[in-house]
Formats: sequence, structure tokens, C-alpha cells
Amino acid sequence: MNAANNVIHDLMIAIALVGFIMLFFLQSLRNAAITMVAIPLSLIATFIDCC
Repeated sequence: MNAANNVIHDLMIAIALVGFIMLFFLQSLRNAAITMVAIPLSLIATFIDCC
């Protein structure tokens, strides 16, 4: 269970860093928010078995 908690912790750090970088370079809160939502959604969609 400790390994799963570490993965979730690292994922949250990665999402925050990507959002900050998008905000810093593009200077748009909207683009940063879209990126911060798209990352977890794409990871969730990867592991959902639709069939």
C-alpha cells in the first residue's frame, strides 16, 4: 500500500509542476487548468477496461 501512496503523491507533484510550467510559459490560467485536468483523465482512461 505504501508504493501506491507514493505513486499518487508523485502524480500530484507532476500535475502541479505541469500546471505551473504551462502557466509560466503560456501565461494563461485557462490553458494551465485544462492541462491539469487532462493529465489525470488520460491516465484514468488508460486503465479503464471498456470491454
